[in-house]
Parts: sequence; structure tokens; C-alpha cells
Amino acid sequence: MKIRSSGLTLALTALLAASAWAQSFTASARGTVSDESGATVGAAKIVITDQDRGTSFRSEADGQGRFVVTALPPGNYILFVEASGFKKFSSGKFSVAVQEQATVNARLQVGDVNTTVEVQGSAALVNTTISNLGQVIDNKYILSLPNLARNSMSLA
Repeated sequence: MKIRSSGLTLALTALLAASAWAQSFTASARGTVSDESGATVGAAKIVITDQDRGTSFRSEADGQGRFVVTALPPGNYILFVEASGFKKFSSGKFSVAVQEQATVNARLQVGDVNTTVEVQGSAALVNTTISNLGQVIDNKYILSLPNLARNSMSLA
């Protein structure tokens, strides 16, 4: 009986240790799509393009004009929004870091879909939805820390 309980204790300890190391190394972007009057635009097509890698992530706004794109690798992005009867929207370039949730709202103008409205300036992206903290640690900092077996995951 003692062997079984210690085996169970060992298994539980290993499971808890594994879950403690589970960290998210991605970011996300969210926002709302609205028209010039402030009314939300549902079913808009959302495309977020990674400027560094050239990859795109697609989504669609819900009935209230809200959208969320998750599992974005940290980097520089541009948001494109298309909806029937509106000009194509293009956000300015924005960056996301590890565990950051950027909020990018799109305001569409009535017109032809072939016309693109590009926003050049934008306010600083402040995460007002979650209190998670993440930090990017560069190689120079990792090498200067004492670290057994040079396992960078132990710094998490």
C-alpha cells in the first residue's frame, strides 16, 4: 500500500511540475469593426499579415463586429478588414510581444471595396483586458545569468 501511494504522489508531482512550465509564447489581436457613425459591422473579413514572415492569419467578425485572432508569433503586423459595401481598411503597422493582446479597432468608410483606407498613425497599444505580464529576454541577457545546463526554459 505504501508503494502505491508514493507512486501516486510521484505522478501527481510530475504532473504539477509539467503544468508549471506551460507558458504561452504567442500573442493575440482583437478589436471591433464599425462604420463612420459608430455602428458595428458584422461578418467582416479580417486578415492580419506578419510583415517579417509574410504569413497571414484570417478571421471573421461576429454579429457585433468583434474579432479575435490568437496564436500570433511575436512580430510586426498589419490588419486588413473587408466588408460588403465598405472601403477596404488597412491599419498602420503594429507590433505584438510575448503574451501581449493588442487592440486594433477598424472604422470602415462607405464606398467601393476596391478603395483602401490606410491609417498611418496610431496610439500606443495598451492592453486593458488582461493583467498577464510577458517579457522578451534576449540572448545576451540569458548568457549572463547563471544557468545549469544552459536550459533557457528554466528562466521561465
